Amino acid sequence: MLYRTMATGLRHPINFGMLCHSFRSSIAACRMLNSFVASGENYPAKRYQSKHRFHFSCRAHSNASKNQSNPPERALGLPNLELPPPIPHISRTTALLTKPEAVNYLYPLYCRGWVIKSMVPNDGFNDPDRKSPFLVGKFTVKGPKSARQLLRDLLSIEDQEKQHVSFELWSGKRPVITVTTQTHSARKSPELEAVNSTEPGITLRDIRFAVLLEKVVENTNILFSGQESQNSSDIVQSSTWKELLSQYPWK
Repeated sequence: MLYRTMATGLRHPINFGMLCHSFRSSIAACRMLNSFVASGENYPAKRYQSKHRFHFSCRAHSNASKNQSNPPERALGLPNLELPPPIPHISRTTALLTKPEAVNYLYPLYCRGWVIKSMVPNDGFNDPDRKSPFLVGKFTVKGPKSARQLLRDLLSIEDQEKQHVSFELWSGKRPVITVTTQTHSARKSPELEAVNSTEPGITLRDIRFAVLLEKVVENTNILFSGQESQNSSDIVQSSTWKELLSQYPWK
């Protein structure tokens, strides 16, 4: 498993020497790590780690991971992705996602497998004991080459949008990449809060990042078996989306 640890604190770096012992030889482990983060001049692990302050690691698959069933096929009739306009950097904070914005922008992402998860942030600014919402997407790609391509595109979008996210990469024949994003100091809506205070949450910055990443995925055809949505049933989509929307504002 390859991952980086940022503001979310969802994972912690693992001692690589201990992980290598789980492989048949330490050489095999090092080869796996290099195959994901040090292949080619465009993706040097050392420069990436120092620039973005990340930790890399690698873990051998368990039998359960190897034997996991194939992902569901692409759902038909997905709603079109709507890209929010660029967020101006005039004010210091970005407003939390409103309910109408969620209907317009979040629903197409939801139909493609993006979910909202309540987790504890670890960004050094917010309460580490209080959960807050994160936008989470998962991609199962065709192979290691596709995984490297998606990660390069992800980093390019980060630089373009000045929006930093966290990701996890499960290596293997069909790598799985999980992307997590949140705005750490989002401005509360005046309708919900009399005082113009901030809290961690989901904003149009997070939505915009997710849409741009989804568009890259659609254009590059790197998903395994055309997987685009984990919600293959329209009935399930409708019922669970209404339930999710009813819980707004998310905490």
